[in-house]
Amino acid sequence: MSIEDKFKKLCATPSDINEHLQTLFKLGQECKTIVELGVRDVVSSYAFALAKPDKLWCVDKVKTPNVDIFIDECKKEDINVKFLNFSSLDLSFDRVDMLFIDTLHTYEQLSRELELHHQSINKYIVLHDVITYGYTDEIATKSSTKGLMKAVEQFLETNKCWKISKLYENNNGLLVLERKKNVAILTIATGGYKALLTDLIKSIDEYYLPDLEKDIFVFSDVNIFNSAKNKIIYNKIEHQQWPFITLNKYTIFNSQIEKLKHYDYIIFMDSDLLIHSEVNSLPDTPLFGVIHPANKLTDGVFWWTEKNTNSTAYLPYKTDKPYLQGCMWGGRGGNTCTLITTLHHNTQIDLKNNIIAVWHDESHLNKYFSIIPTCCLTVLNQNYNFPGNWQIHKDVKIIHRHKPDVGSLRKVETSVSKQSSQKKYKLSLGCIFKNESMNMSEWITHYFNRGVDHIYMIDDGSTDNYLDIIMPYVDAGTITLFKNDIPKIKNRQVLAYNKFLLPRLHQSEWFMINDMDEFVYSPNTLKLCDVLDKYSDYGTIYNNWFNFNSNNNIEHPKSIVDSCILRMKEDQVVFAKLPDCSWKNIKATSVKFIINTKFFDCKKGFSDVHVVDSNVKSIRLSNKENNYDMIINHYMTQSKEFWEKVKMQRGDVNNYFPDDARNWHYFSTYDIGDVVDTRLRDQNKEYGLS
Repeated sequence: MSIEDKFKKLCATPSDINEHLQTLFKLGQECKTIVELGVRDVVSSYAFALAKPDKLWCVDKVKTPNVDIFIDECKKEDINVKFLNFSSLDLSFDRVDMLFIDTLHTYEQLSRELELHHQSINKYIVLHDVITYGYTDEIATKSSTKGLMKAVEQFLETNKCWKISKLYENNNGLLVLERKKNVAILTIATGGYKALLTDLIKSIDEYYLPDLEKDIFVFSDVNIFNSAKNKIIYNKIEHQQWPFITLNKYTIFNSQIEKLKHYDYIIFMDSDLLIHSEVNSLPDTPLFGVIHPANKLTDGVFWWTEKNTNSTAYLPYKTDKPYLQGCMWGGRGGNTCTLITTLHHNTQIDLKNNIIAVWHDESHLNKYFSIIPTCCLTVLNQNYNFPGNWQIHKDVKIIHRHKPDVGSLRKVETSVSKQSSQKKYKLSLGCIFKNESMNMSEWITHYFNRGVDHIYMIDDGSTDNYLDIIMPYVDAGTITLFKNDIPKIKNRQVLAYNKFLLPRLHQSEWFMINDMDEFVYSPNTLKLCDVLDKYSDYGTIYNNWFNFNSNNNIEHPKSIVDSCILRMKEDQVVFAKLPDCSWKNIKATSVKFIINTKFFDCKKGFSDVHVVDSNVKSIRLSNKENNYDMIINHYMTQSKEFWEKVKMQRGDVNNYFPDDARNWHYFSTYDIGDVVDTRLRDQNKEYGLS
């Protein structure tokens, strides 16, 4: 029997849910990914399977014989379904479109399920039996509060981004909760424009899309902004000279594109805009922009478009679309992400060809809008971009403020600089690497999450796809990339440090150098600078290796922090015999340094990978005496795949050992240890970073 035939039969067979199967099927058609909590005898599952989502997870603590029949029927029709023998309270999953809950019908159970899973749901949470057990529990519990609707009411009170979409009172009751549309607002504020952003944020809080959930992505060189109603997501960038700060905005936004993909709408606003009166809705078209005031001066002939035919922003003088201003644009999430990524590539192509479009980002925006179908673009009128030096009237929605004079910008810069260090960065990180793309993203994210401001990376001849990983950061100005050109001689790692990193030390208060298998962290706090501030009178901080093994990983794990949790003892020393009969040791007492640059003698430079000038005051933090204030998780072996494809292939950066030194004997010698250490993994989970 086909899935469709079985579905029709179940719809016609009286049960406690058959009258709702058509509703579940229609909801399923709107969703690419569905999780069903509570499979029972496999009835509702057929409604979801018939919708043919990209992924369907059916979850229950009890597996009935009907489950295997259902799985086999789905396989025949190439429907991607998986049964998980789990409790709904022990399960975690990535974001999905719909969650269906039909488990234990008690206030306590549903409250915990909603709290645990709601942040992972994009569209719908659907609950069964909300009439039968609306204000009573299915079984006796100790809770004084009873019923599913009580749990829902409390959930909606504390989670304003959800609303009741539909309540069906027949057939025991079915409740559909719908996530309100979420909006990402992007804005950039460096230099003097920081003074303007505070007022823009206040006006967004008061007037802009009050019924929608909004996150404001602030890209700035300081983190000083707050919102009374909306979430501020701060992204550190460095100020760039005009016009690059505006020309590179698409590249800056593209560095966060994976996060932006989860939003229903994305809107860019210049920091000099001000919401003047309530804006309650967004255009229905995939994209929108705002008319440029200069359209009043022309009849469709735009002398200010980019006329260089070699530029990706080229537009002819005459066009059938109005010229739009670059101060505000956006639309549906997917369409706007495509715009951002496309214009990121276009602006970078121009820059590589030494071309700067006449009106920078605005020229590229108008070129993009010129080639999309007219039906896909809404052009908002002048009331959404009203010049601040014009006479304001009652229909004005958004004001484009008059630029502050140079003097006021300098005053703002002076006031902000007092809050910041005299150095460009508080904490920077350096590394040298070769073919480390397996862990690169996790390593970079780890350090930025812990307060590192800038990373200097030295490529020592990589042949993998690492550029795909780091170029968004390079483009955003948070990573500087060097290519190592030092020949294969002894001690070339230190020589690379002195050539590429030493000249940049003066830009940072603290500077650390760590390989990509070394994850420095504090078990006591998330931000490394919170620890460093306690030791500001020390010239050097030393941290010990805690040496982790591969946890028997054959294939390389998605996350070495999550997967590799076994390590050697703190005082353990291991020796490996190399093919040339020399010996190498790995010990927990090995250290790496963090330099307080005001005490560092740049004339001497670096002389060793593990230690620096002994004439300055130093302290070791990876011990009980100092409460293990900072340690290094050293993931030496990671997986057999990593060892074979990376470690065994690349040789030794310093040429101290032969290129074939890291063989399987070497691996087995160091792939030891039975001390369970999940502190870093637990910290990531605690702060929502895993």
